Amino acid sequence: MLDRLEQNKKNAMAFYDLMFNQSKPAEAIEKYVGDVYIQHNPHVADGEEAFIDYVVEHWDVLQEVPETSANNNTMF
Repeated sequence: MLDRLEQNKKNAMAFYDLMFNQSKPAEAIEKYVGDVYIQHNPHVADGEEAFIDYVVEHWDVLQEVPETSANNNTMF
């Protein structure tokens, strides 16, 4: 039972890493989600495509932070 719990934790971490950190939500869904995806967020429909569309729509969670800014404005 403990081995299964640890594997589930590893899978969840890998799913979130692939989805958010690597910005590959479609690949994360394909690799880690079963045939039926039930969304528990009442604002998002069930199904893989609805999830992918929702995550991509919220690009701010997937956007890479550049090392330098295109403008030189500072907020002081």
